[in-house]
Amino acid sequence: MEHKRLVRQLRKLAEKITEHIDSPNYGGCGVIAGIVGKHLQGRGYMVEVVTPCDTYYGLPAAKVRANVRNVDDVEEWDDNGLSRRHLAVRFRSNGRCYTWDSDGLRLGVSKFGKADYVTSKKFGDGLSVAECIKISSSGRSWNPSFDRGQIPKIRHLAAHYLKFNFD
Repeated sequence: MEHKRLVRQLRKLAEKITEHIDSPNYGGCGVIAGIVGKHLQGRGYMVEVVTPCDTYYGLPAAKVRANVRNVDDVEEWDDNGLSRRHLAVRFRSNGRCYTWDSDGLRLGVSKFGKADYVTSKKFGDGLSVAECIKISSSGRSWNPSFDRGQIPKIRHLAAHYLKFNFD
């Protein structure tokens, strides 16, 4: 029952973010992934934050992390090949892997977003939620068109739609 409820909640949250947040995937995707990832972890799910990675977009976070001395430094992640073109939440539920962003929920690990960017197919190659939150907490190196003043509204929407409700 929890799985079906979670799927409904995530779909509704994506709908509401798209409806109430201006240009969420143009500089806000990392913020959103961090907020939603933290909620999912709080509910006991295995979570990571994934980025597009291939020879064009960049490397999986796991490969980049090995060369980053200061994990709090956004530019160091970038300099070592991490693509932050788009970030999404990947999690395990009901024996399956799902990928979520404000465009919706997808079953599987290889695609997300409207453009179906290719991501690492191995669960565990992504950023930790804490890493995502840290590197997206400043506006440095992010698309400046995203109004960071919307972050409290994103937090409110996530708290409302991902609340614990097991009745």
